[in-house]
Amino acid sequence: IRVELITEEDSVRAEQMVLGGDVDCGFFLTRVNAELDVFPLMEESLLAIVAPDHPLAHLERFPMDQLDQYPYISMKYDNHTGIQKIFDSRGVTPQTAFCMDNDYAAMAMVSKGLGYCIFPELLLQDIPYELRCMEFEEPQRRTISIGTASLDNCSRACLKFIEYTRRWVEVNCK
Repeated sequence: IRVELITEEDSVRAEQMVLGGDVDCGFFLTRVNAELDVFPLMEESLLAIVAPDHPLAHLERFPMDQLDQYPYISMKYDNHTGIQKIFDSRGVTPQTAFCMDNDYAAMAMVSKGLGYCIFPELLLQDIPYELRCMEFEEPQRRTISIGTASLDNCSRACLKFIEYTRRWVEVNCK
């Protein structure tokens, strides 16, 4: 058995890779193709991060009506990770100051006061920067899932990997 981890930020492409048999299974962050057999693993919060001296840093929660009031540091794949949906659901266009493809570079920019950013809670554990991580006043969540093209046709190794992953998440991430 060979296990190879392939990173594909584009959720549509990731689904195509699984459906096309390029990979046996995949992890998904947003709504997935109904043709896939998918199992939710966990939910996580999406959090706004700001510098400690940001005008909103003193608040308990990030106000939804402030999404377009401050410079925003977007990530290249925001539309594939559930983050863009936060803006779209409110008909808001953020003041995008920078578009990044490196999470830690974006965090460093936020820590220097160049804008705010939105990241998943799992990514914000043990970060090396002084940042204020804030839930939104209307909590934003996304589901992380694992899926395959067909449980009936996938290999026993793939089935075991999915089973093991589901058990591991249940024990270690709740």
